[in-house]
Amino acid sequence: EAGLLNRGEVTVQFVEPYSLGATAESLADIPVTEDQLAEDIVKSLLESPGLSGVDLFTQTHVNTRPGFQLGDVLLAINNDPLQAKGSSLRTKQAAVYRLLDLASRGEAIEVTVRRGLPHPFSGHPRLDLFVGSLSPHQMSQFACTVCHEGQGSATTFKWASHTPDSLGDRGDWMKEHGWFDNHHWVYPMHPKRSMESSCLKCHHDVTELQQSERFPEPPAPKLTKGHSLIRKYGCYGCHEINGYEGPGKRNGPDMRLEPNFFAAALALKADEGFSKLPAEEQGLIEQLINHPEEDDVRHRISALLVTDEVREESAQGDDVEQPVFESRFRGKMASLLKDVTPPGTLRKPGPSLRFVGKKAGGDFLYDWIQEPGRFRPSTRMPQFFGLWGHLDDDHAKAEERDDRHQKFEPVEIQSMVAYLQDRTQGFEYLEPPLGISESTSEQRVTRGKALFQERGCLACHSHQDFPGMEEYRDPQQSVQGPDLSSLAGKFGSDRNANGPRWLYSWIKEPTRYHARTVMPDLFLGPIEKKDVKGKVLEVTDPVADIVEYLLSAQTDWKPLAQEVQSDQINALLEVYLEDGYAVAKADIMKRGFAPARAERMQGHEGELGVSQQDYDAEKPLSDAQKLRYLGRKSIAKYGCYGCHDIPGFEDAKPIGTGLADWGRKDPGKLAFEHVNEFLAGHGHGGHGHGDDGHDDHGHD
Repeated sequence: EAGLLNRGEVTVQFVEPYSLGATAESLADIPVTEDQLAEDIVKSLLESPGLSGVDLFTQTHVNTRPGFQLGDVLLAINNDPLQAKGSSLRTKQAAVYRLLDLASRGEAIEVTVRRGLPHPFSGHPRLDLFVGSLSPHQMSQFACTVCHEGQGSATTFKWASHTPDSLGDRGDWMKEHGWFDNHHWVYPMHPKRSMESSCLKCHHDVTELQQSERFPEPPAPKLTKGHSLIRKYGCYGCHEINGYEGPGKRNGPDMRLEPNFFAAALALKADEGFSKLPAEEQGLIEQLINHPEEDDVRHRISALLVTDEVREESAQGDDVEQPVFESRFRGKMASLLKDVTPPGTLRKPGPSLRFVGKKAGGDFLYDWIQEPGRFRPSTRMPQFFGLWGHLDDDHAKAEERDDRHQKFEPVEIQSMVAYLQDRTQGFEYLEPPLGISESTSEQRVTRGKALFQERGCLACHSHQDFPGMEEYRDPQQSVQGPDLSSLAGKFGSDRNANGPRWLYSWIKEPTRYHARTVMPDLFLGPIEKKDVKGKVLEVTDPVADIVEYLLSAQTDWKPLAQEVQSDQINALLEVYLEDGYAVAKADIMKRGFAPARAERMQGHEGELGVSQQDYDAEKPLSDAQKLRYLGRKSIAKYGCYGCHDIPGFEDAKPIGTGLADWGRKDPGKLAFEHVNEFLAGHGHGGHGHGDDGHDDHGHD
């Protein structure tokens, strides 16, 4: 007779008790479990399958029962498939004749069967989570479309607005069920691969979707892994993921950067007007740097800026109190210090570059920007340069485009280094304490290695001297700190005169360099070694010992820096000025902008402003000034400020598109027909202007 679902399938409809068919041994893997009580089995049906004996029993017991069961579909006999073609009678007869032939010859018979019904005739998975009366999502309260979407009132497959998981499913559904893409239904079902995304409707913080004592098997493993990857690689630095539709109205995970209050305070401190403020007002700015969450302090600084604006409006003559800050700078800072409701909570994923000139040398910065993985293969910083090898040489313009990259990329990198070094703010290194006992380098290295291990550094960092630590980390874990095995190449005194001093200051007091760092202060004060009578025999500095240890490792790495020539700088400068200043670009490249005009500019071209005396004398722009302008343009182009705190970019908007509602966008709304124009004019395909979210050009 015909099968239950397919007429050509050979289906078991009767099993004689105690026959060979009823007692046949199952070759499936059967878990070894202790005897189960009935109440334990019933209870396990309502729990998440995990590693316990009861869970393993309930998960596989039905599929590993000995003998044939009613409804089993025969798929193969001794690994020879049964072809379910033609009439069901012929297929059934072929199976019977084959079994009888093997039995008559006394040969062992191995039959492969499919047990149970496929989707959609099978039961709902994870009854511990869904549908069941004891699950968090009972059928009577949540129904189906809350999780599945689709047209809940539909009574046939094709009208329920299913979404195929693959092109194969699409073809099968069209043939078997008359499926079609119903574009009139706004909320089609999620494909199977994206089913977990519905969890974010309610579970905005994601944490409850991870593995827990109640649910040893994570409720949404794919979703939580995706959330972890976004956090790990800092996607939110370039792409805002807003979890609010309005104040107090949450609609998903909120993965936005915190307001740039501390960076605004640092910019105020670096401005020359800071020294003119009374000590009390300077203290407020210092307090906001370290505690940007203190709204009352921020409001008082905002009031200070308003008072300064009033001074400027009423300033007439030398007898009147003059404003402290320049007008445009003051307006920019006031805008940054405004309330944000609700504010983001994530810190920028990369380290601050506000004092980077006091930390790293120019050769290291050039090498690091060009290819971060050369110095640290495990880095999560993306590589932006040297990625033009894939361009098609047979294309009409491929050779020209390839030459432009080779010509301009060294200039872009060098200009970024120049800008960062020029904008570096003042930083005072910490000095070692007095009264430290003399020690040999070998003794300091030995003590430093022990301290590196004992003080918990390996919880966040890796080091080649401790390779076994990786065994204790989850492969999916995002290790907070970088690998420190090759620090000698970056901070060794032979390559970086201030390197050891910076490293000492960083380990001793991390917030001195970056107020928002997550690296903790380990309170590494001097250590006294005493005898049994309490007499001090030796005093050591643990910070100096750790620095000595970290810089003792040998490394073969050497920075690959490249000098750029004036003609290369001028060529890229001409490209950047072409669109906005085509008529006047020759004059601008020669002597820059007059100060009155430069002050009015909102964009990067203000970097080309010169004094009135130099402008009138037609003094040529220096390569250094051109590089600073190109550096600012390049940083804006690549969006470096999304991950790093960079002076001058405190108010820059994320370079990438917002992703909060990207998944809801219908593919029909994506302009695939413009892909060629997009690739030709964006990213690494060209060096024209781009919407960097920060620039506001003037035009001739």
